[in-house]
Parts: sequence; C-alpha cells; structure tokens
Amino acid sequence: MKLYEIDRAIEELTSSFDPETGEALFDEAAFEALALQREQAIEDLALSVKNYTAEAKAIREEAAALTERARRAEKSAESAKRYLAYVLNGEKYSSPRASVSWRRSSSVKPDDGFIDWAKANRDDLLRYKDPEPNLTDIKRALDSGEQIPFVHLETKTSAVIK
Repeated sequence: MKLYEIDRAIEELTSSFDPETGEALFDEAAFEALALQREQAIEDLALSVKNYTAEAKAIREEAAALTERARRAEKSAESAKRYLAYVLNGEKYSSPRASVSWRRSSSVKPDDGFIDWAKANRDDLLRYKDPEPNLTDIKRALDSGEQIPFVHLETKTSAVIK
C-alpha cells in the first residue's frame, strides 16, 4: 500500500464517531496496523532519499575524476603537439596512420594601454557588461532591517535526512 493510500485509509477509519457520545468508532487493531504500515512507508521513503543522495554524490565524484583525467589527457596532448611542432619546424608530415599540416590563424592581443586609449578615442571597440545584483550584500542589508524596493526574501523549508 502506498503512503497516500495508508493516510486515506487512516482518515476513513478515524472519521466515524458515535453521534450521541462522540466516541470514536473504529477498530484499534486496524488503526495500529495502518500506523505501523505508515511508519514503514515513511522509513522506506527516507531511505530512498538517502540512497538517491548517495548515488548522486558518487556520480558527481566519478564525473569530477573523469574531468580531471580528461584535463590531464588534454594537457599531455598539448605538450606532445608543442613538441611535434618543434620537431617538424613547419614541415608537413604524412604516413598511412597520421598526417600533420599547418595552417595560419591570427588573434587580437591588446596591449596594456589599450583600454585607456579606447575609452578616450574609440569607445565602440569596448564591450561593457550589464550590472547584476549582488545577492549576498542584498541579503545582508535585508537581514539588518533595511528596506530595499523591488526585493523580497523568499523562505524555503527543506528536509534534512541522515
């Protein structure tokens, strides 16, 4: 029986009363059996939460380990690529299993004084980020009693299962 079915059965069981005396008219043995089933269902649900949480943690840890392995492999590949470029010194290489060719690319590297110069002469060459709220400072101000328009604290409750 599912938890909501148990709750419904308990409600139906406890909803009948003697109209004259107001005494509850239900089978106590059935009530106790349903209460035990309810307790077991709640425990099972809490254990499920613990299992899912542990599984998610294990997956996150494995993902972190794989990310680190990928980072090391990429670093090794970059190092080998630099060494290959040094050894070949711009020459093409070809074999049945691998080939190396070269292509030119260019990228812009602004010098130290560029931003000051662009502010004074060519503002269109700069990009400005939109401001964003500093939620930590806003919460601190609200907690200290300050009234800030267009902001409210949202209180949430969450279960702690250990």
